[in-house]
Amino acid sequence: MLWSRMFAPSAGRSAIVRIVLDTNIVVSGLLWRGALYEFMGAIRAAGDVDLYSSPALIEEFADVIERPECLRQLALIG
Repeated sequence: MLWSRMFAPSAGRSAIVRIVLDTNIVVSGLLWRGALYEFMGAIRAAGDVDLYSSPALIEEFADVIERPECLRQLALIG
């Protein structure tokens, strides 16, 4: 599936897509260059997508991104 099609407005659907991304999706999309990386790139390119979060999700992200396996991957990708 082309991610860009997923975000294209269609009849009967609002032009703005609202998304809350789970911490695991964000971490995987940022640290590894697979389907989730492409998905996050499509979100960024769409321009008509609003991303939402919460203090709890941000706190969880901060905790997860400091784990040893994430820090190793961050060091690899620079």
